[in-house]
Amino acid sequence: MPCSPSNLGSLSRRAAALCSSSPLPRPFPPFITQRRSLALSAGRRGPRPVPVEIERVRNVAVIAHVDHGKTTLVDQLLRQSGLSVDQERLLDKNDLERERGITILSKCTRLTWKDKILNIVDTPGHADFGGEVERILSMVDGVCLVVDIVEGPRTQTKFVLSKALLNPELKPIVVINKVDRPCERPPGEIENEIFDLFMSLEANDHQMEYPVLYASAKNGWVETEWDSIKNEEHPQGVLPLFEAIVSTVPPPLTNAEAQKLHNDPPRQLVSLIEQAEGFGPTATGKVYSGIFINAKNDLYYRTQEDKLSGKSKLRDLSIVRGTTREKTDVAGAGDIVSISVLGAVPKATDCISTQEQFDVIPARLIDPPVICVEVSPNTSPLAGQDGTFNTLQSIAQRLRKEALVNVAIDVAEVAGGVNLKGRGELQLGILLETMRREGFEMQVTQPTVVYQTDDEGRVFEPWEEFTIEAPLSTSAAIIEKMSQRMADLVDMRDVGDNSRIKFHCSSRNFLGVRTFLRDVTKGTAVVSSEFLEYRPKAPSIKLDRNGLILAAGSGTTTEFALVDLQTKGTLFVRDAVPIYMGQILGESNNPDDVVMNAIKEHPKYKGREKQKEIVAALTPPRDFTIEMALSYIQDDEMVEVTPKRIVMRKKILDAQQRKQLERKAAQGK
Repeated sequence: MPCSPSNLGSLSRRAAALCSSSPLPRPFPPFITQRRSLALSAGRRGPRPVPVEIERVRNVAVIAHVDHGKTTLVDQLLRQSGLSVDQERLLDKNDLERERGITILSKCTRLTWKDKILNIVDTPGHADFGGEVERILSMVDGVCLVVDIVEGPRTQTKFVLSKALLNPELKPIVVINKVDRPCERPPGEIENEIFDLFMSLEANDHQMEYPVLYASAKNGWVETEWDSIKNEEHPQGVLPLFEAIVSTVPPPLTNAEAQKLHNDPPRQLVSLIEQAEGFGPTATGKVYSGIFINAKNDLYYRTQEDKLSGKSKLRDLSIVRGTTREKTDVAGAGDIVSISVLGAVPKATDCISTQEQFDVIPARLIDPPVICVEVSPNTSPLAGQDGTFNTLQSIAQRLRKEALVNVAIDVAEVAGGVNLKGRGELQLGILLETMRREGFEMQVTQPTVVYQTDDEGRVFEPWEEFTIEAPLSTSAAIIEKMSQRMADLVDMRDVGDNSRIKFHCSSRNFLGVRTFLRDVTKGTAVVSSEFLEYRPKAPSIKLDRNGLILAAGSGTTTEFALVDLQTKGTLFVRDAVPIYMGQILGESNNPDDVVMNAIKEHPKYKGREKQKEIVAALTPPRDFTIEMALSYIQDDEMVEVTPKRIVMRKKILDAQQRKQLERKAAQGK
């Protein structure tokens, strides 16, 4: 509708003339107004943020066999880069990591040394968490291989190094750790073993030109020469390691290459997923092209099969400096950054971009899971008394959430439960222990192996290389046990007071051996494993385990009853704990199961003095972790897991029903 000049007030004559001859323009659509507003506000904030100069960046992972000192070495790098801290194992924030003294989850942290930016990644050392290592290696351009001078290269050393050397451009640095320990090895022996390991893994020429450093991570020093380790003082601290990283590991890109990639769509390959405090769901990975800016942009996820898997909003860009997560304005190609999201959460190995159509970054193939358990809601008579979550829906939801973070496990719902596949008993035990502490109640079946079938219908099962280090006095018993499990003895050598024995064995036949090793070595045995291949399924063997002591009824255990029970075998329960019919109370001295009363009271007419004698005669029971219980039970048994209990039970609790089924099975019905 035309405007009237008389209604324009203070407008100029020229504006009035224009208005009188033209209708008012239509307002901008809302989305254009929003863009104009963002552009104006960006202009007020100043120029567009610029990524760090990429030639200053070094991306390096620290890899090793379990307990060779990776995390302690990273602690020293953080401390001596200027971070003031008092506690040990800074990056192991998970309660289970601190309790067990092992790294379970990979962590990436950033530190500054001189004018260089070092992205340091600490990785797990146990084979069961190898999936963490395989994902991390796609982010880095170099590795620090840490080797214990006394133990030398071990099974997991070979595994992690083999995965690292798959990248022909990756540069290794060898750190021989714990050189302050008493050691009878002659100079050069450990170096020769490491050289032979590189040769056996077919490292290329430039990977063979690795520097060798000598360290005492515990005491916070590194030396470049063997003769220097005898010095009383080591004033340089870990300075030689900083210098080796900067001089050996190349930057992810040259400045010219990065500048060229900055014009491409921003793309990140997700290596880690976590729930970061104050940031929410957070994906960490390397940026392969483009520039991510800390603005509320749309994010798109694509799987390795190039399928659009989700969409969300960018909440924050962040890095972890030392142990503190802090926001950052921008991240460019070659750098490692964390992207916190609002909405759908990506999976590890997904690719993230601000554009819907983009080329997917290939991720490394990860070794498949080898064992499987079924997890279902707790159905024991004591169900619901300890935990908060005891439904199939809550258990399945929690495991699906875990599968988003951990690509080394596989989750599939079945009737009444969830099939959980993983690398080993320790990995599954750690996950179930985490759920237990979160308030879940569940029951878990005996682990079985994951079979494969070829086109002709032949069944194949996984084989692994197991390395067992145990006291010399126990080696004969271990070899006999592994022979019964149809394992092949590959190598055997003495290491000080211990024997290091290497076997090739099917994963199925090795189930339960860890419990035997713990008993025969009084907990001193160390077992490591590496996946070999799938081989034709061998005939089943009869597992050698004594019978069980089973509860005859439900109630609370008494000292009076347990004193009688312990004469029949080894107890798994304490006094004054609730039990139920069919629960496993201990292992019998005889091959057959025995049902006994563990809740009978002391007769009233007995005196106090006699009661004290009974209490003194009660021996402590054998305690089980979840993974130990999983390796102990057989196919007609389960592990009950609640926030207050880890106990074992028969699948069928009633003794009469078990006998009826046994008779039918014997008659072939």
